[in-house]
Amino acid sequence: LEANRRTTNTVFHASLNPSPEDRLTDEQLRKIAGEYMERMGYGDQPYIVFKHKDIEREHLHIVSLRVDENGHKLPHDFEARHSMEILRDLERKYGLHPSIKGEEQTETSPPRSSENKL
Repeated sequence: LEANRRTTNTVFHASLNPSPEDRLTDEQLRKIAGEYMERMGYGDQPYIVFKHKDIEREHLHIVSLRVDENGHKLPHDFEARHSMEILRDLERKYGLHPSIKGEEQTETSPPRSSENKL
């Protein structure tokens, strides 16, 4: 971050919210989170995954940086749309219950954050 003080939205945040009907192990959640980050273009970035249950279901928060080790900003154009496409694909790949638009889906936050239902 010291190498790039012009970038304002340096933090990437995503919330992955599996359906309460999907019973996933920690290993499955870890695998899904890793694949999600790879496909979002943040796979080489340091990131941390938090699992918790402050709502009716367990869900993940993933936090990373949008600036690489050389101070270059990672592209994040159309990040929310790209995230939703990846999540729909992961739902199909892992046989998860699809999210229903407008019901349990979390709204996308401003450009600094991407929150989605998985």
